[in-house]
Amino acid sequence: MSEEDAIRAGLYSSDGEQVRIPVIENVDFDKDIGIWTIRMRDAISTTDIQDPIEVKVEDIEPVGEQE
Repeated sequence: MSEEDAIRAGLYSSDGEQVRIPVIENVDFDKDIGIWTIRMRDAISTTDIQDPIEVKVEDIEPVGEQE
């Protein structure tokens, strides 16, 4: 899974959907356990200090065409 695919999956997760206008702060991949961690916050937060939301996405091998 690419970083872009992991971010997309995180945005469509139940936690990610709570963010109206996402600002991606950090994306990490732990290859030992196959988990992406996407840290984001809402660009139009009503408070000055907002805790970032961390979304975990399991890396899955995309199913491609057999050659």
